[in-house]
Amino acid sequence: MRGLADLASPRCAAACRCARRLGIAGVLAAAISGRVAAADAPAGADRSARLERPHAVYLELLGKGGLYGVGYDRVFADRLALGGAASFFVIDDERVLTLAPYLATYPWAGRRSAFLVQLGAQIVYVAIPSHIRGFSGASSTGLGGEFSIGYELRAPVLFRAVATGVGGRGGFRPWAGIAMGGTFR
Repeated sequence: MRGLADLASPRCAAACRCARRLGIAGVLAAAISGRVAAADAPAGADRSARLERPHAVYLELLGKGGLYGVGYDRVFADRLALGGAASFFVIDDERVLTLAPYLATYPWAGRRSAFLVQLGAQIVYVAIPSHIRGFSGASSTGLGGEFSIGYELRAPVLFRAVATGVGGRGGFRPWAGIAMGGTFR
């Protein structure tokens, strides 16, 4: 797992510059969507959809769980949520289990849409069974960190598109994915 001193690497600096650029775009998108939502909302309807429907269950493609996964989160304040995603897949007899808990914040948010920032861990367990008698195979568990930025639309249907940076013992990798699901009380 990378230490705090490693965060000053040139790759990380480039990722931070990209996040700042996307942040400006996120501010503009949130401002525009906030104005549209405010114009369409009836009087007294200023309550956030995140608080009206705080629970979300979703399926993701190329998200926190790897190739695909399932996730859940709960908004516990207007701009904070806690959640996690998990996946399990098998590739050429190699079994991979991923768990990714996270804390999410919505720095710029309209009623239903928001710029999303997530920070969390990624725990990966890999097992390779043996077909040789007397040898049980090999397994390994790794721990890393994830940082995601993106867009979220939260109404009865949840949609997210995120850019993610994953760092751990193997280095830093950029990643992007989408998630779709539903929200409920």
